Amino acid sequence: MLDRNRVKNFALKVVAISVDPNDNDKYEEAMVRAKCIILDRVKDHVVPHIAEKEMTFLMWEALKNLYQHTSV
Repeated sequence: MLDRNRVKNFALKVVAISVDPNDNDKYEEAMVRAKCIILDRVKDHVVPHIAEKEMTFLMWEALKNLYQHTSV
């Protein structure tokens, strides 16, 4: 889903805000879209662990840390 919405990079690495103020709206829109996709896809009991993260990358890292020792 992140890839389809062209916001996968926001989950894989810290994406710097552009120096150009005209790009800030695009950045914010993409960040919000990525956050919403992640929050919509996790179970309710997981939301408190990631909802307050400021960046999508930090949300993704928190999810990895929650599940890295669980077996599928």
